[in-house]
Amino acid sequence: MILERGGPMVEPDRRYWRRRVNREVRKARRVRTFLRWMLIVVVNLVVAALLIYSGWQTMLHVTTTSGLALTTVDVEGAAHTSPQAIRALLAPYVGRNLLTLDLDAIAARVASDPWVREAAVRRILPLCAVLTVAGIGIATYLTTVHYAGQPIVCSNIGDCERVNSSSYSKLAGVPVALLGGLAYVAMLALIGGAWLRREGMLLAAAWGVALFAFAFSMYLTYVEVWVLDAICIYCVASASIITALLVLLSGCVWLEREEIFGEVEELEEELGLRPHASQVETDESA
Repeated sequence: MILERGGPMVEPDRRYWRRRVNREVRKARRVRTFLRWMLIVVVNLVVAALLIYSGWQTMLHVTTTSGLALTTVDVEGAAHTSPQAIRALLAPYVGRNLLTLDLDAIAARVASDPWVREAAVRRILPLCAVLTVAGIGIATYLTTVHYAGQPIVCSNIGDCERVNSSSYSKLAGVPVALLGGLAYVAMLALIGGAWLRREGMLLAAAWGVALFAFAFSMYLTYVEVWVLDAICIYCVASASIITALLVLLSGCVWLEREEIFGEVEELEEELGLRPHASQVETDESA
């Protein structure tokens, strides 16, 4: 019996207090986990914003430097016109920064030659390639320490060992870090191919890989916060890089959307999924 203010009081039920304490503990744990999740999301957005801002400042610098000025124009495959004629058309652009050139104006100027049927000029910013190289570096390090059985240098920030030694660190027996590295390599190859071959479909394919990698990265972040209750700083950095890549590639795809749609239509015509434009005109005239 417990006395309170001179009156008897029955001792509280222990099960009631145990349930109440457990309820409060679970509530506090959910709040702490939610705040940690929000912190990860904010950190990803902040790091991605910093990467984009630093890249933007770098682009501002390189677009004004004379080191990237157009100095020579090489012409190949000119059959009915001379390289000198094409160079004469492009002479006003010599000495200007490559990244600030008006591509539509250049294409229109080249197409003004009566022997040129059509001209297409496209530019892809190299910042995406720089980010993919950074992602490859992170994935390579995590894959190397995984197969070498070495501890991860984490500087007491989070619990990288717990994350990278858990069952979620592998997919069908393959380390997730290795899969991430392959995704970065694929994006780098597609971006490089789009740069060299001037094909918008390759750029769209790189965007598709970035979208899938972003979704998988968000899933892994969910596992870290809600399942493992541990954070890997390298995973956070990789998620930030993927976020920045998706944003930049989305912008590039949007700018090249007309070219990409045109290439899709040509591919459909070659595969017989769409009637050729000449066939449509013939049917209409008939």
